[in-house]
Amino acid sequence: MALAFLTVMLAALSLLVVGLATESRTDARLTQVFMQRAMAGALAEGAAHLALRDMSRMPAEDQRPADAGPLRYEYRMEDYRVSVAVTPYSGLLNIASMSVELIERLLGQVGGVSRDEARRLAERIDQMRKPRSDPASGATFVDLEVPEDLLGLAGLQRDVYERIVPLIMVGQGGSDISPLSSPPALAALLGARPDAEATSEGARLLNGPGTAPLA
Repeated sequence: MALAFLTVMLAALSLLVVGLATESRTDARLTQVFMQRAMAGALAEGAAHLALRDMSRMPAEDQRPADAGPLRYEYRMEDYRVSVAVTPYSGLLNIASMSVELIERLLGQVGGVSRDEARRLAERIDQMRKPRSDPASGATFVDLEVPEDLLGLAGLQRDVYERIVPLIMVGQGGSDISPLSSPPALAALLGARPDAEATSEGARLLNGPGTAPLA
């Protein structure tokens, strides 16, 4: 009887040790992942500050026109090489005023979601753009003030957001854009050739209801 009890206890202790070892390995891997993410964030922030510094030091005669495309820098930081692309606002989509149809196309072609899902998400984003009143204060506001507000949109996955956010901004006014200064994915979305402005179809999609036509 005592031998049987001892055998059961040894088996239970063995299972406990295996469980603790597995949990320790999982914790170690998660810690490594978090450290890698923190390092990537620090490298990106440092490179962005270096790019801003170099842009501020750029002589006036070296300033590039707004339609010259993204400004690119490359930095060596420790054992890593970090590339920075600075895109002017004129080369990004104003998601606050562009047409719902273009939002749907952006989500489908760039975000990689299905047509039906892109339509549903585009309609929800359109609702975020509409002014609402606070009954308590009477103040008017919108739910879409910065691109990061899209992270709270029901149904929008993080990976989809990360694919579209480099192409959008939230601004005031109309939807004028210079495809020549846009990232290649955005220029292709608007049907622009490398040496031309957006096609008439792209211009139509840029301008939602009540916005001025593309110049």
